[in-house]
Amino acid sequence: MIIKREPSHFRVDELYDLKQLQEEKGVGGNYAYFLFTKINLSGQKAIVFLAQKLSINSKRIHFCGTKDKVAITTQLISIQNCSEQKAFEFVELLNSQSEDMKLEHVGQFNNRLNLSNNLGNRFEIILEEVSEEEKEKFMKKEKEKENETENETENEFKVFNFFQTQRFGICKNTHKIGLLLIKNQIKNALFEILLSLPQNIDDEEEIVKINSYITLIEEIKTNFEELSQEELKIKYPEVKEVLPQFLRGYLSIINHLINTPKDVSGAFRTLPKKLRTLYIHAFQSAIFNKHLLHIKDRLNNLNLNLKGDENIKSIEKISLVGFDMDSSSIGFEKNIELLKELDLKVEDLQLKHMPELQLFAIEKEIFSIVKNYTCEEIDSNTLKISFDLQTGSYATQVISEISEEEEIIRF
Repeated sequence: MIIKREPSHFRVDELYDLKQLQEEKGVGGNYAYFLFTKINLSGQKAIVFLAQKLSINSKRIHFCGTKDKVAITTQLISIQNCSEQKAFEFVELLNSQSEDMKLEHVGQFNNRLNLSNNLGNRFEIILEEVSEEEKEKFMKKEKEKENETENETENEFKVFNFFQTQRFGICKNTHKIGLLLIKNQIKNALFEILLSLPQNIDDEEEIVKINSYITLIEEIKTNFEELSQEELKIKYPEVKEVLPQFLRGYLSIINHLINTPKDVSGAFRTLPKKLRTLYIHAFQSAIFNKHLLHIKDRLNNLNLNLKGDENIKSIEKISLVGFDMDSSSIGFEKNIELLKELDLKVEDLQLKHMPELQLFAIEKEIFSIVKNYTCEEIDSNTLKISFDLQTGSYATQVISEISEEEEIIRF
């Protein structure tokens, strides 16, 4: 089965209540709200490109949540200090000059958008090369009329709310980098980042360049303690010469190391804070996935044995690990156990060596509620499915669970 062969095969439309927003935010103010459509762009890159197109600071742009890259996505954004007249100018400017970004003015408000202001997302997804067995599973899900609990309606069902693979980077290792950072093994974390390379490169010239890059980085990593400042100052410029194009975002690391060869902490801090935080949150997500697997196994065993356990059946949320969790946190004992397996304590999550990255305990639902699910057969091996999900849930998890082809990243 193939998902996202092209962006048009994965459409995401943010769900929101305009009337509720008008009541909460107040209307007529100097915050312009737009529907922002992007095609095949990551969320942060799209915001940067949008700001550049409109000649404004990207900090003036706010949104409710990030969206998939390989997709056509539409979401609400707000732009600060933007009159209605200016808003119309922005719409005309962007829509006449850009093919992969569009704006539609929604209205003027007194306050900016915040992360909690959307209701979820509507997905429309084309699945290709679907086997007969897979097709049967997707079609069956639409036909089901009876559900496991009295809380589910005819067109509503649950899937386990695992963090999906896109949370963990192209090499599915960002959680491991996060663990190294928490353990204050900054050098190892930095080299893990620099060696995070995609496996699908087919350009021979690029492969030769990548091999030279890997050889240099591995040599520096292995001999880092023994190499002198002067020797490293020779090697890092060589790394810069063969740095692959898709790693140019890490150029700040190499430039910092050229000037201060042993300052790995300083080199890591040249990365934008949002990117640095990504590694720590990936660690937190991998722990959550393992915790949720434990709960899933217990629930499956209960169903198989027809035994009741109201404690486990009544759980709706569990806490993600954080330095501020305590015995009142949901799932506290299991989280402590999972941390201990990694030779960690709760206080380690405060990251005293990098306090700007400290992890806070927050609660996350163990189930995603899938609403308005439909499945349509396009041809013998192509399906179109659509459904609604609340924020913080992954459409790919719905696909994985229905098809029973889950890949769950955890420690």
